Amino acid sequence: MLPETGPGGAPLTWLTRYDEVRDAFKQSTLMQTSYDGAKETIFADVLITLDGAAHVLRRKVEATLFRPDMVVRLESTVVPLAAARLISAFKSVGEADLVDVSRLVSTGMAARIVGLDGAETIEELEGLSGLMAKLHEGVVIEWSTRPYADVLAEVAVARDEYRERFFGPSLRRRETRLRDGGLPRAGTTDLIELLLVHQEAQAMDAEKILRESIHYLAASAHTSATVIVHACHEIWNWIAAHPENEARLADPAFMQACMSETLRLWPPSGWQFRMAAEAVHLESGRVIHKGERLGLNLIRANRDPSVFGADADQFDPHRQVPKHVPSFGLAFGDGEHVCIGKRLAAGAQAPSSAIGILAAIGTALFAAGVKPHPDLAPKEHAGTARHQYVNYPVVFR
Repeated sequence: MLPETGPGGAPLTWLTRYDEVRDAFKQSTLMQTSYDGAKETIFADVLITLDGAAHVLRRKVEATLFRPDMVVRLESTVVPLAAARLISAFKSVGEADLVDVSRLVSTGMAARIVGLDGAETIEELEGLSGLMAKLHEGVVIEWSTRPYADVLAEVAVARDEYRERFFGPSLRRRETRLRDGGLPRAGTTDLIELLLVHQEAQAMDAEKILRESIHYLAASAHTSATVIVHACHEIWNWIAAHPENEARLADPAFMQACMSETLRLWPPSGWQFRMAAEAVHLESGRVIHKGERLGLNLIRANRDPSVFGADADQFDPHRQVPKHVPSFGLAFGDGEHVCIGKRLAAGAQAPSSAIGILAAIGTALFAAGVKPHPDLAPKEHAGTARHQYVNYPVVFR
């Protein structure tokens, strides 16, 4: 059920049609109000909550993290090797929790993008992943069904521990290298390095860099893990009905199609909120009045039958979408706030192009023979309006 009010209790006008939601994303005068609850603690002045010139300048700097050579290295070498190493450790035991496996693999990838030291072993990644699970509750506090005060208290503890164990040592080492002239001012390879190099131009102090690092971890680790679990669930159900396609799970291009279809059905951020700084006329003819608050329902927009067909609520990796409509719909948003890591996560849409890290991780999981546990059922998360799993028992065969 959609909430009647958005952040701050303001009444909402909900957009659910694909064309209207996409059009709204492209309107620069519809200001970002998603994550307002998190802005007070861990999301103040981070890329996703900035608007206007500040957003453009920050995005221009951080986009260099996703330059072609970095993306190719991550999706072709770093992520597959790390995923294979971690999955192999779980496979040797024979069974595991898919939520944990996905989070550890995604956290390891995100830690490299951010530039965190001491996030290599399973034990270290478990510690970081546990902290990120708590921090992510603060990021999406608007969707929480728990008392906000309880969530924020836990977030503050997790933030301080993250600063002490992971972020602080990583920042200090790079600050020392920068003072000594050992940190490159061009071609930086992680977020912390990048923001230190541009510290003066971006007015970045240590706390701002801390918050941006949390933003990147939440955006790349927690959301990627959620998509992977949903994808495995959808794939197993689909293969049960279409067993002739099981051999195709070894095909990275087919796995990319499965991930795109999962992203369409289960976008990581199912709702987005906007506020009209001035009157806006959408192409559909709808008028958004100055001061009006909008809820952008990505889940319904991505299941719009006029765009994705009469079976838009169903998982179908063979789905054909109209020209100029991404196979994953609006899962990454659109316009100036489109996800900066879209290309890395989902790959390119053209045939024979890169498949993205989600498909790379999915391919590694199915190559290891991951299957639902025959005796233990998954448990859905009751503490959030978002559809997530607390655990998902699996075996490796």
